[in-house]
Amino acid sequence: MRGVDPGMPEEPANWPRRLRVRPDNDTPEEQDLATDGNFELPCVSATERGRAYSQAYMIQAGPGEIFAHSLCELDGRSLATRRYDFAPHEFCSEPVVCDAVRGEAARYLLTQVYNGQEKRSYFAVFDRQDFTAGPVAKIHLRHHVPLSFHGYWSAAAAPDRPTGAGDTRSSRQA
Repeated sequence: MRGVDPGMPEEPANWPRRLRVRPDNDTPEEQDLATDGNFELPCVSATERGRAYSQAYMIQAGPGEIFAHSLCELDGRSLATRRYDFAPHEFCSEPVVCDAVRGEAARYLLTQVYNGQEKRSYFAVFDRQDFTAGPVAKIHLRHHVPLSFHGYWSAAAAPDRPTGAGDTRSSRQA
């Protein structure tokens, strides 16, 4: 690869697929769910993993682009897609569904966004009910976070545990 520009494919390279594995069939059934873009880093609510899901979220890069400018929602039943486009100088990362506590429906979605003009990152908070209206809040950081950051949402507090080597105080006491 020295000195050779591999270029970007004009056709989308990544799109969501559904695989159905049935106990009576050795070959899984494959279904393309959305082929109109280059989608990556899909997620669903933790309460819907491994089940029929209502919505899946992912990021989308435009043709010939490496970094994503769009956050997309895929309806698990109708297979319709909706998306929110960030500004051309903003690049979004892996979406995270914020599951609620006590069995309530997950209402919010987070994604980390890098602002290329300000050279800083922020977290965009979306209301899943009105996803295409844009973020209902932005949590601005004083620095950038690499776009390869991955995370998940935990609605419950972490259990007490030592905060460091040899430190037996709980995290709440530290």
